[in-house]
Formats: sequence, structure tokens, C-alpha cells
Amino acid sequence: MNIESSQKIGAFSGAEFVLNIKALDDWDGRDVKILSQGCDVTPMKISDGEAEEQVNLNFSSAGEYTYVFWATDGEKESEKISLSFSISLSSTPTPTVTPAPTSKPSPTATPPPLKTGEAMAVIDNSQGDAEINILWDMPTTDVKVWHIYVFQDADTQPQYLGWMSPDVNYIWWNKSNVQIDPLFKKEGPKSGITYRFEVRGVNTNKSKIVVCKSNTSSPIMLINKVIAKGIKAAKGGFQVNIGWDQTIAPAAEFWDVWLSVDDEAYKYLGQIINNMGNVLEWKQNNPYITENFRTGPQLDLDYKFLVYPLSSQRKIISGPFPTDRVRFVINTITVGTASWKELDIQYESPAP
Repeated sequence: MNIESSQKIGAFSGAEFVLNIKALDDWDGRDVKILSQGCDVTPMKISDGEAEEQVNLNFSSAGEYTYVFWATDGEKESEKISLSFSISLSSTPTPTVTPAPTSKPSPTATPPPLKTGEAMAVIDNSQGDAEINILWDMPTTDVKVWHIYVFQDADTQPQYLGWMSPDVNYIWWNKSNVQIDPLFKKEGPKSGITYRFEVRGVNTNKSKIVVCKSNTSSPIMLINKVIAKGIKAAKGGFQVNIGWDQTIAPAAEFWDVWLSVDDEAYKYLGQIINNMGNVLEWKQNNPYITENFRTGPQLDLDYKFLVYPLSSQRKIISGPFPTDRVRFVINTITVGTASWKELDIQYESPAP
């Protein structure tokens, strides 16, 4: 049985990687071979039961490179061969391209999102779990945090994968990295799925105007400290509709909303397409909300939101457009001898 695997990566000029490839079989007396094409060295290792090869890769220029590998023991009916590989950075790029930028300001503008490449991860069933190293080369001016997004197979909308501090230009996706979102950290990269990645430099400074509304029939225009009063109880939980004035970015095709809980790092909440309107409904089981927040808003937690308008190429156009800190609470209302509970919102400062 032949098992094929490939990986595409974005590389720096002068970057050096070590590629480890291992194939395992069932010790059936047939030799296992590892074959490859797409690089200068064609490794081949022959051994019954287990074959392993290590290849050093040097990149003379930045770009996208593809390597394809096969593992075979010559038995087409075999189902026990597994092939795995990993890429790790063994030396830093040349000084002309800084691999891990410092916080020193760069003369270039705040970067737009950058697609860093495609990767195929194949699990090594005997030696542990697969991991992917995602790298990028972007200026750091005004960047407070990097947000990394992942597309799976034919996805047209990304999901939030994790974050990294502005002075680091790579992130390892594996089960042990605490900066990976729990949704993806739990299992790590999965076998047989093609991944694409997008990296965004996020500036969390407050600016300009955003509009939020509690429902689509009564829009409320608010300035700076923004969130609409009157979130409502929905079936199975609470719901809040986060809206904005589309005129703040007329060229926007997509809108991303990020969420901070109790002043923790901002995480991706959801995205809608411009022609769907200007409201993201945060409620249970909304497919436009990332899975980690599909339980809806919770009581007695402090929330802050950021709204980003994106172009048709999913590049950040302007913003972020922020909200101030808010908290959802249940108030007891008493009138005479009657009393009842109402869902309400508390503002960090007086509501507009």
C-alpha cells in the first residue's frame, strides 16, 4: 500500500529546516521504502517494519515549496503502513530578514492579513501526535498581538486558531501550546485534512465609532463606549446582537468580531458577509459564531468587543472599532408588591 503526504510552507530567504520522515509497517518480511520528489535530495530507506529518513532543507529565497513522499512495502493490500513527518526550524534566517522581530517600530504600515501557506498533517500512530509550525514575515508597527486563523479543506471562512505576542513570528500548533484555542488544542492537527493559515496583526487601541443594537428593529447609534441595552433571553440561553454602521468602511466585504472576556486576550467571536447585513447575532448554535463561544453570552462576566471590516481578499481595511467593558446581569424589579427579574447590562461608565 502506498501512502502519500505533502506539505507546503512559506519560507524565509536563508531559512533551514530539518524534515523527519518515518514509515511503519507490520514486520511482514517486506522491505519498507520511503521515496520523495520535489527536493534536491531523494531519500530512500529500506528496512523491514520501520524506515526513517532525515532531510536538511535550505531555502535560498522566500516562497512556497512542495514535497511529496511515499511509503510502500510492495504489498497493495497492506493496510498497516503509516507515514508521518514534521518540520522544525534548525537555524534562524540570515540577518537580512529578521525571523523573530522585536518591538522596535518598523517604518512600514500596520500589516494586512497574510496567507502563510498550506499544510497537510499526518498523525504518526506510534510515536505521538502531529504538529505544525506556522511562520510569517510581516512588519510589526502598531501590532499588539498576532491572531492566527485556519481554513480546513474547502472552508471559505476561517476559524480562530490562536494568538502570539508581537515580537514572535511563529506558532506551534500542537496539544501542549496554551496559546492555541481550546477547540483546536484538544486534538491538534488531524490526519487527512488540508489546512491553510491566515495571520493578522491586531491593534487593540480604541478608535472611531461603532454601532450596536439589541435587535434588528431598533438600531441604536452609539459613540465610543458602545453596546446596546436590552440583550434578551433566547431559547436555550441569552442572545446579544452586535451591530455596526456599514458606512465606516463602505468597501468592506466581510466583518470580523473579536471578544475579550474579563480583560483576557481578544479571541475571534465570529464573521459575517457584508451582504448579510450589519449584525452578528451572538447566540447558541449560530454557525457564524466560532464553536468555542456557541453557548452564547454568560452572566456576570465582563465583555469587550472589536469589529474589523475586511476587504474581499480578507485584508483589514480599518479599525478596530471597539466597545467599552460591559457585563450582563439579572436585575430584580420591584413595583409595589410585585417583583420580577429582567435581563440587563451594566456599563463600565454611564451608558450613552
